Amino acid sequence: MTNRDDYRKFSQLLNLIQDLCRPIGGMTYDDIMTDLDCGRKTAERTIKFLGEQFGDALIASDDPTNSKIRRFRLDMPDGLPPTYLHSSEIIALNAATKRIKNEDIRSALQSLEYKLNRMLQYKKSTRELNDLEAMVMSRATTAAPYPYIKTNEKTLNAIQYAIISGTKIWADHKTEHAKSGLRKLCPLGFLYGHTNNYLVAYRDDEPDITRTYILTNLHNVRNTREHFDAKNFDIEKYATQSFGAFHSTNGPYDIQWRADASVADAIKRYVFHPTQKFIPQLDGSVIIKMRADGFYEMSWYLFQWGGKIKPIAPIELVETYNQLLRNIING
Repeated sequence: MTNRDDYRKFSQLLNLIQDLCRPIGGMTYDDIMTDLDCGRKTAERTIKFLGEQFGDALIASDDPTNSKIRRFRLDMPDGLPPTYLHSSEIIALNAATKRIKNEDIRSALQSLEYKLNRMLQYKKSTRELNDLEAMVMSRATTAAPYPYIKTNEKTLNAIQYAIISGTKIWADHKTEHAKSGLRKLCPLGFLYGHTNNYLVAYRDDEPDITRTYILTNLHNVRNTREHFDAKNFDIEKYATQSFGAFHSTNGPYDIQWRADASVADAIKRYVFHPTQKFIPQLDGSVIIKMRADGFYEMSWYLFQWGGKIKPIAPIELVETYNQLLRNIING
């Protein structure tokens, strides 16, 4: 896994990028070697890498006093190309920064986060505006006092590293109804549901079947260092197929709820699902349509509305809702 030396090198690279953005003079290879505490070949490879990343923004010129000396600078007034920025990356940077104990490195990353936020405020695309809530939460200015599922931090960190690096893991999978079984998994992403948090993965011996594993059922996670093909898996696209996290073999389904007239105005504040459509009725009620899966999670959520919103299609959802309701009433 990433060690302290990797963090040090990362911090040095950030400082180098900042130094290269200074408008006057530019940096020589000797300057870069000093910044990175490295040799000439590493400095040359670093400049080549930055050239691949920043393109024409990396400008090379001869030193005015000595044509044998090359100077380099990044011609970016904002410090980084705006097209590179997305709020989710800043959120991830904020979360990662909180985990770093080295004060100097943490301070450097906080400075970078502030600068990226300043740049991002000029981006007005719909997607960035829709990410405002996540941005606010990441800045620790808002609290959400709701129950949440506690997951072992060591397990989360190990799985997150495997997802980012594209490597397989060994994990002890233990459920309430079965003994622990060793699983070799290819982790793809996390899903946070109403009743459980899940790891989305496929088994090493079943690469064509995507499964969900309850995170609290995974223990003793170990990285194999073996790489796998994620097959362009898109966790956001996968998540929109369901209400919550559960995916059945026959889903998603065409879902319909009926909201009572007494909550017709209240529901306008909610995004129940990305595919939702509100269809007002003559009696003041509203039909809510969506394309989703997860009958149990959907039913448990609807109970919170005290009967003001009920499912009407498909019949399997209605039956699940009614059966769970009977279970509650009968104790």
